[in-house]
Amino acid sequence: MENIKKMIIFFCLSMIGIGCNHKKKRPDIDSTKIQAISIPDPGKGIEINLSNFANNVRIISLEYSKESTIGKIKKIMSFKNRYYILDEQNNSGILVYNLNGKYVGKIGKVGKGPSEHINLTDFDIDEYSGKLYMYDNDQNKIIQYNSDGVYIESLVTNHWGDNFAINNDIFYIYRNNSSFGIGDLFVNGMKNSNKEYYFKPIPSYSSLFSERMFSHFNNGIDVTKPYCDTVFFHKEEKMSSKYYIDFGRYKVKQDDIGILFGDDKNKRLNTLIKNKYAYNVTDFYEFQDLAYFSFTSNFVKHYCFYDKKNNIPIYGSTIVNDLNYMFFSTVVGKSQHELFGVYRPDDISSNIDYINTLLKTKDQKIKEKLMSSLTFLNSQKRQGIENLNPAIMVYSLK
Repeated sequence: MENIKKMIIFFCLSMIGIGCNHKKKRPDIDSTKIQAISIPDPGKGIEINLSNFANNVRIISLEYSKESTIGKIKKIMSFKNRYYILDEQNNSGILVYNLNGKYVGKIGKVGKGPSEHINLTDFDIDEYSGKLYMYDNDQNKIIQYNSDGVYIESLVTNHWGDNFAINNDIFYIYRNNSSFGIGDLFVNGMKNSNKEYYFKPIPSYSSLFSERMFSHFNNGIDVTKPYCDTVFFHKEEKMSSKYYIDFGRYKVKQDDIGILFGDDKNKRLNTLIKNKYAYNVTDFYEFQDLAYFSFTSNFVKHYCFYDKKNNIPIYGSTIVNDLNYMFFSTVVGKSQHELFGVYRPDDISSNIDYINTLLKTKDQKIKEKLMSSLTFLNSQKRQGIENLNPAIMVYSLK
């Protein structure tokens, strides 16, 4: 148990002014090196060509069987030629596939035993050891396996959470409870000592809720928080403000946050429409020279590729996959140089129609790409979408 007990960090969202009644040390967040990413016109509906940022797209068709039926993929991770998948509609465990999409097996089992879970909400993989950590928020439990699915140990914590990560034997658990409203970000570290602390968000950067909270980068963790347009970075017990997504006049005003989370739906919608607010910075994935994230503007999801070297964000409402013309899909994970997207079987028919409209082009190279994708999609359609799992789209970045 020594490794799993070494350090645990719990992030929890508390009620305004209550702060979960914690009276712990609140270290300052280092904001001296924060980088503003300026998005002055977040609602512009331009198209972004994927080829500007990626040089290849691979399609991984995931084997469909009774044991490996997938509903909705929440998260994908890779380690040593395998993909590990969390299906938010199938709570049985983590599904494992090889690089060709063949089903290898499942890690985890539903139950109340030491190696079992009731409600699996997140998982992470230690990139150095390959150990897989599952988080069960019904039992407040971290369950540890090796990469082959052999159970090692488990630890029951004092807190439940929705999002989980591990980095250098530090465990992160973030709890969001929207009924609490807006509050502080708390951190409890060093389980076997009295060292406990929390971090308070920067009020002037407040926005709305984001989905995927943690992402690995540079031996640390990028952290996006609910109601926040700031991306934080945690490493070696220090939290710093890393990026601020500056929506200019379309940033959610503090006075309107209560309206946006109130019970009056009409008032909430009118406020969003009137102000054309941009919000919900999420899916933040960072690489050496590039970062990817999404946000919402005018009720439409927008995408941004951020050139870190030149401080240039390229953003819009549509990413055109001009590498193979399969629809760009929701990003749910990354590796060192790749983004992982999910291609839904429900999109096959409309994607075929889209490709057929493009076949009028006279560009022979584009036609070859279109015909290759069309052949694949038609073969998938003949199998029947009810007999297909989602596919993994692997975007290899430049």
